[in-house]
Amino acid sequence: MLDLFPTEEVLPWRIVAADLLIVGVVALLGFWGFRWLASRWKIGKGRWILRHAWVGLAAGVLLLRGFYGPPIRLLLTAEHDRCRQRLADRLASSPEARAWKALHTIEWLVKGVPESEIPRFLHRDLLLLGEDGVRRLDDQHLLFRMDAIAQGFANAEKNGCGSEGWSFLDALWRVNPHAREVWFDMLFDAIVAEILDRPAVREVGEEERAQVLTTLRPARLQRVLVGENESPRQLLCREVESLYTLASALKGAQRVAAARLLAVEPIGGIGDL
Repeated sequence: MLDLFPTEEVLPWRIVAADLLIVGVVALLGFWGFRWLASRWKIGKGRWILRHAWVGLAAGVLLLRGFYGPPIRLLLTAEHDRCRQRLADRLASSPEARAWKALHTIEWLVKGVPESEIPRFLHRDLLLLGEDGVRRLDDQHLLFRMDAIAQGFANAEKNGCGSEGWSFLDALWRVNPHAREVWFDMLFDAIVAEILDRPAVREVGEEERAQVLTTLRPARLQRVLVGENESPRQLLCREVESLYTLASALKGAQRVAAARLLAVEPIGGIGDL
């Protein structure tokens, strides 16, 4: 099932629903509890104290929204989109992401962007940071990225990739839901790495780069040899699938170099898919 609503990062509707649910339950229990205490202690004129205590209890619950908010929001999110919502929650609580958003909120305000539009722009820019920050991740992250893309494309519908609305992450969800969750964890690490501007991007040596490109050349040539009657999007789908399939089949240090090269250089990007 697809989540029909935007994530909390874009439109904070889930936290409002969580507040209404939790505060409503606590207020109801508090009301009956205080009413029982009033009758047991035979409180008359002092009942207004209990009423204020009830209001204070309901208001105090809001101070704990940082604890109950994320799990309630996940319950209100479609299973398919929970890893995306979890990423939004992690970014909302990350000191690095919060500082970055505060700084860029001021920049957008100075540019005259309406305040209501800024969360959408910040969300978009954070994801773009993740695409750049992938280059800063360690070999384990990059090997996972390469294998996940290869798996997602290899098991996607043959004609689906070229159609509008097709998403690599949707294909990966159907093939391996756990890999999709790890993908969003990797994206969070990449965003934080890019915000901090560390670790430094590790470049692939010229010799290793030449060897990897030689191995991947058949996938690049496929665009010319096979794709005369295909749309540009279909050609890109075919090329990315071939690139990552060939790269995942490599062994040892060459495989690591291929994973890093595919993340550093724009020869295997999936941003348009």
